[in-house]
Amino acid sequence: MFQMIYLEEIDSTNSYVKRNINNLTTNSLIYTFNQKSGYGQQKSAWNFSPNKDLACSFFIKLAIPVNKLFHLNIITSLAVLKTLQNFCNKEIKIKWPNDILINNKKVSGILIENQFYKNKIASSIVGIGINVNSSD
Repeated sequence: MFQMIYLEEIDSTNSYVKRNINNLTTNSLIYTFNQKSGYGQQKSAWNFSPNKDLACSFFIKLAIPVNKLFHLNIITSLAVLKTLQNFCNKEIKIKWPNDILINNKKVSGILIENQFYKNKIASSIVGIGINVNSSD
């Protein structure tokens, strides 16, 4: 089953998943156009223009070995790249492992937060922020 949750306003979609992880089904998508406290790697701020940008988090349950962790980054980055190529005819590239650039400017960031069980990834929160209509 796939669960989609739209939030009018939220601090962070990844934080929402963490707070509600026991109430979500696997393959859940949480999204908003008004994220107040988004964050990236090492809790760096993710700037967000209300009602102009998209923030979303996918909650997925996995059972893959830790040494395959980077594959999730690769798949996610390529999916965002391919999606943006459908809407934009400019040069789009991946700055590994978490950023998508258009004309060498960052337009998307990916933050994957994993929950581990023994030597496997039990579940992942795949957060994606896309500056859709921001001019900055």
